[in-house]
Amino acid sequence: MALDPLAHRVARQTWLDAGHLDPDWRWPRPPMSLSRRLTIGIPIAVIALVVVLVAVFGGFGARTDRVVRVPLGAEMTSGPLVYTFNQAVITAPGKYAYDKVWTVSVRGTVRNTGTDSETPGLSSFATVLVTAPGIDDLIDLYSYKIGTRLNTAYNSGVVTPGLPAVPVTLAFQVPLTWHPTSVVRVIVQTQIYTDVTFLKTGEQGWSPIAAGTEAVVPAVVA
Repeated sequence: MALDPLAHRVARQTWLDAGHLDPDWRWPRPPMSLSRRLTIGIPIAVIALVVVLVAVFGGFGARTDRVVRVPLGAEMTSGPLVYTFNQAVITAPGKYAYDKVWTVSVRGTVRNTGTDSETPGLSSFATVLVTAPGIDDLIDLYSYKIGTRLNTAYNSGVVTPGLPAVPVTLAFQVPLTWHPTSVVRVIVQTQIYTDVTFLKTGEQGWSPIAAGTEAVVPAVVA
């Protein structure tokens, strides 16, 4: 009687091992599949990347999220720039579509204690912010006037080092849904001179931190 081909194949691959039988022997584990390696490896890689990024940006350092209130007219420093503020003027929305916002113009002085010309910084690079009752977020600086020269987000001006304080007007645009108040809070963000490169190559510059000073400034509607 002919053997079944599959049974014959199994019979040929079966033999008796005359060696000592190990009572602790276990079936070998199957090799890890590619999908399982990815399932385990990707989360580990992501966690490692997050740790590196947090460390690079100082996330494991001491907390500096503090804002100290100062009297009206006191000096407020952001890197080499030193401000004072004494009044805010709120301008009603205009008749044009692009002008449908409240404009808060904070007035004071600014001087430069550094060695290079500096700017207050606009939009996401702003280190002077404003808020008020009824405003949920901090509003970035939109434009500024140093002395008699007008500067907007589309052209620049500088604060020259070594000169006495000069008049400055900082303008902020607030959504139309806001109802003007009698005061606004002006926040000046602290900056430190440090390595400003992502890979920490040693290039030095001014970098803002989560700290600063704030002043409560009286406001009037023009």
